[in-house]
Amino acid sequence: MANEEFCENMLQDRLAWARSQVDEKNSIYSFDGTFAITDHARIAEPLRMFLMLSFGTARLERVDLDKINELLNEVWHGPGSMETIFKMEHELNKTVNINALDMPKTKAMKVDLADTPLADASASASDFNFEATLD
Repeated sequence: MANEEFCENMLQDRLAWARSQVDEKNSIYSFDGTFAITDHARIAEPLRMFLMLSFGTARLERVDLDKINELLNEVWHGPGSMETIFKMEHELNKTVNINALDMPKTKAMKVDLADTPLADASASASDFNFEATLD
């Protein structure tokens, strides 16, 4: 019960924030047009969770951009539509589960400090080997 109350309060906070941003020019909250996203990296952050839950995957790069644009244009009706998105996201969050297989794959970070004492302030950035792969 406490979790439901927390989620409801969070939704109300997000709705209040969205209402306060409708008049901000150049923000997703005041967008009045149709979506024609051409790159997954250009998806506005406030839309990402809604899209992940709608398509059942955290790997949005696997979802065709035409499908993303179609869904967004279907639910978007101009400024103030983020309220609708947040409400839909809230409902989807109750039923959609994204499991570990749906998450972007990453490799473990490798740090080679075998020859460097922990308190050695002379260690440089070249002493660390970091690897990461983003989906």
